[in-house]
Parts: sequence; C-alpha cells; structure tokens
Amino acid sequence: MSNAWQDLRILTGNDWCSVRGDPSCVQLRRGAALSDPGAIPLWKRWQDAALARIAVAHEQIRQSVVFCGESALAIHGVPQWISNPDVEFTSGREYTASWFPRVDVGDQCVPRVRVRRVTRKHPLHGVGNVRGLLVEDLWTTSALIAAIHPPLEAFVAVSMALRRLSRFDRRDLAGSRAREEEARRILLELVAQGEDAGAYGMGRARRVVLAADAGCESVGEAALLYVLTATSHEAPATQVPVRMRGGREFFLDVAVPGQRKAWEFDGTAKMGTNSQEFNRAVRHQQDRQRLIEAEGWQVERVLWQDFEDFTGLRDRVADVLQDGGLVGTGRGRLWVPEPDAGNGARRIHVRADPVAQAWKSAVGTGPVPRDW
Repeated sequence: MSNAWQDLRILTGNDWCSVRGDPSCVQLRRGAALSDPGAIPLWKRWQDAALARIAVAHEQIRQSVVFCGESALAIHGVPQWISNPDVEFTSGREYTASWFPRVDVGDQCVPRVRVRRVTRKHPLHGVGNVRGLLVEDLWTTSALIAAIHPPLEAFVAVSMALRRLSRFDRRDLAGSRAREEEARRILLELVAQGEDAGAYGMGRARRVVLAADAGCESVGEAALLYVLTATSHEAPATQVPVRMRGGREFFLDVAVPGQRKAWEFDGTAKMGTNSQEFNRAVRHQQDRQRLIEAEGWQVERVLWQDFEDFTGLRDRVADVLQDGGLVGTGRGRLWVPEPDAGNGARRIHVRADPVAQAWKSAVGTGPVPRDW
C-alpha cells in the first residue's frame, strides 16, 4: 500500500496474504499487517500502531474521508495526552463504527481502538493534505479539541500544538513568545467564529487557549502545567531562565517566579538506558539543582507515576505554594476532580518505576545509587 509514514512497512491486499502467519509481522486487523521492527520501547510501539491504523483506515474505508481530532493530531505529529487514539474522520456518507483489535507483540500490548465517523456541527472546516491524507488543519483541530475534549486532554493538546505552530525555541525566548501570542491570536479568532455561530464548548475553548503554553517541551510538562494552572493564584510560567553568576543559564520547566518555586518534570529520556548513563545524568542534575537552589529557588520534581493521582499531585503542589489552593475562576475552571478518568486503555500508565524513584531520591537528596 502507499505508506504515509515511510519508516513503517504496512502490508495490505496481496502483500498481507503473503505474510499471514509470519512472526515478523503484526496483524492490525483482517487484511492489514505491520512489519515488526523488533525490540522497541512501549511508547514507540503504541505510536507506530496509531499511525499504521490511520493509514490502513485510509486504505480500507471505501469513501473520501478527512481525518480529524485525535487522528489529526497524530498525523500532524503533535504529541497528546492520549497515546492510543481512536481513528476519527469526517465524511459525507454514513459509516458504521468498527474496531481495530488489540495488538500483542511479546509482552507488549496495544489496546483496541474504535474507527468512527465524527459529525462536525461547528463552523470551522479548515482542511489540508499531509502525506497524501486529507486532514483537518492544525488550527481547526486545536480549536475543536479545546472545545470538545476533556480539559486535561485539551490543555495538553493545545499547548503542544501552540509549540508546533509558533516554532518555539527557548534559545530565542523573546521571538518564540511573540510567535506564540500570534498563534494564540489566530486560535482565539477561530474560537470567536464558533462563539458567533453559537457552537458548543467555545467558552471553555477560550479558557484552554488562553491558558495553554508553547513553552511545554513534552506532554509531561504540559500535564504538570495543567496542575499548576489550577492551583497557583499567581500564573505559572514555563522555560523560566535562571542565570548563574558565572554566566551559565538554566531553564526551569514550570515555575511560580514571584515565590521562587519551581517544578521539574523528569521523563525517562533524562535517565539514560543503563547504569553508567543513569549515574552520569544524576550527577549532572544534582549539580544543576544545587546551582539553581543557590540562586534562591526551591525545586520540586515530578515523575510520570505522579500522574496516576492528580488530586494527590495537586495537593502536593498546594502545600509548596504560599497561596496554594484550587483557583476558583478563569484558569482554575479547567480543573475537574478526576482529570484522567476513563483513560485506562488510552494511555500508557506508570504506576511503579524503581528507576524513576531512585532518580528522584538521588537528584533530590543525595548519593548516587550504585545500581538500578
């Protein structure tokens, strides 16, 4: 088949028939398989499956479709809170919803997802072509996700979309912030069009767009900012520069500058892939944190597993802040009691990670562990 993602070998039709039963290929559904690249991280397995499912749906749905929503974000390459997205599209004809079954490769599993036609009642209809696929443009997708999706998912998606649309680069903070505000202005114009037409959800979409931040470098940082946004009465900031007396400069992931309180998100990419890399990274982070604290900052660290209990994480943040508490209006209205509810099979959960715990203990309090 014509592959929209050249690094994925997707097999359909006669190609699929020729590899049935081949252990080097993973069946996506009847009539479609994905060549297995071998040992890859779970997040990469989920990402490959999501993109392959979109390409297969494009091949097998016998009508013209425009991919939208979660599928549009995946096609545009925008990271999102949901790592196992449904295949979503609009079309001019009826379509009976179907499923892509779960994918099992060794001890790795990608849960099943729906394939469904979405009816758009909003007046926003920007469409583009990405790698031969008709897809909502990123402006339209961002505005509609801000209006329709749960607040956490919407906040993360719009923050990451703003980052893409503004070409954010912390080495050029002034220029990046100017481009970010121009992108925000365009999104707010789209939201205003929806408001004028009486479209659903545009009030919340406006709050999401105003609160989202292109300075978030990852989904984890955006989720952390979501918690700070609903907890700190002073608006939190991202990529806050801290200049050392010797000329060095560090950037804080998320901070409340007026209180000199900062939060760093520690994803697995920081921690290396073996003990040597881990220990080297720990020493670097220990030096970095010590220098930042010497400038009067208090630094707290957040791991992926902390997002398994958003309420507990928000309470921890509130305990650190001098004025911590649930913000009652504006930004705080984006908070919901269980922001990640219902996403058991839609994202990768990290409930216990001894490597991450060793990292947090070592960076925050002292000696580098001998082993992990």
